[in-house]
Formats: sequence, C-alpha cells, structure tokens
Amino acid sequence: MGYLCLSAFVDRNVEAFINQYLRSDIIKKLICILLILMSIVVGCANKNNVKVVPSTIFQGDTRLLGLHMDIISGCVEVKYNGDKKTIVVDYEIWEDGKLKDSENAISYQIKNGKFNGEVSISLKKNNDKSMEMNTVISEDKEYSGAGKQIEGFTDEYAHASRELEKTIKVTDNDKIIIWGLSANKEGKIRFGSDDIQSYIKSENWGLLLKLHFE
Repeated sequence: MGYLCLSAFVDRNVEAFINQYLRSDIIKKLICILLILMSIVVGCANKNNVKVVPSTIFQGDTRLLGLHMDIISGCVEVKYNGDKKTIVVDYEIWEDGKLKDSENAISYQIKNGKFNGEVSISLKKNNDKSMEMNTVISEDKEYSGAGKQIEGFTDEYAHASRELEKTIKVTDNDKIIIWGLSANKEGKIRFGSDDIQSYIKSENWGLLLKLHFE
C-alpha cells in the first residue's frame, strides 16, 4: 500500500513537472514570436523615414569667424534609412511671388540604404547681381560639391537667410524645404512665421533649397 501511494505521489509530481515545463516552453516560444514581430514592426516604422535637423556651417569656436566672412551660408543635418538610391538637392529662384527658375543643385549616391550627414550651402555676391552658389552634401569623410552662378539681387536690397526652426520628420516621398534666402528693396528684414516658403514668396527676391530622394 505504501509503495502504491509513493508511486502515485511520484507520478503526480512528474506529471506536474512535465506540465510546468511544457507551459514554460510554450511561454518562451510565444515571447520569442512576440519579440520578432515587434522588431519587424519597429523596422518597418523606421524604414523610408527622413529626419532633418537644423545646423550651421560655423560652429563652436568658428562661429565668430563666420560673421566676418563675406558669405551667406546655411546647413542642415540629414538622417535617412530606406530603399531610395540618391539624395537630390534642387533650388528655386522667386521674384515678387513668382517662380522664375528651378534647377538641380547637386545629387549624392546613398550607400547601403542609409545616410547620416549634412547638406550645406554658401553664397557669395559678385560685383553685379550674380552670385556664386556652392552646395555640398557630406557624410563622414566623403563629400560631393557643386558650384553654380545664379542671378541674385542688387546691393540696395536688404537680405536675410531663412533657416529651419525645428527638426523635421517625414517620409522619403516628400520634398523638404531645408533653407531659404530672401531680399527686398524696402531695405527691411522681416520676421514672423517659421514657414520658409511663405517668406520667400512675400519678398521681391528669394532662393529656396529643397531636398528629395530618388
């Protein structure tokens, strides 16, 4: 009788152990599946996203130097993860609220579906209305630059650069305005809305820099 009771006790404990092990194993498998699904969802959410952060060409100790140089400059940081192959920067010239010219400024090949670098521009006025525009896309120690002469504004005009006020997060299907320069014959610098395109369209002369992916 004692042997039978012991046997029954052992059987029950073995059965309980097996059931507990199976439940634990199932839970582990469910947790693994859940983690895999979460990683897929997060990966898809971060795919084809663009982040543009305000920046400056002259930073830290060089910022004061930039104030003494006879150039107009702008810069943004760009972070991208997706399947597009090329970063493209275009520029637009506006006069009295109307688009006068629109062309490609520079392009840059994306490596391995990721980009973490900067887009910068510098402008220098010539003796006439023309301006020398240099656009650079840089990443780590690599960069691509392009120079172009564009029609600008006369010395009588007051001008001001229009920079991003806050970080932008969009998809790679959007065209992103990253910088602007406006000038007017009234000799006054206007402030107000952080909408760069609205500034440009309201002035006598304006330059817009746009970023998109192909």
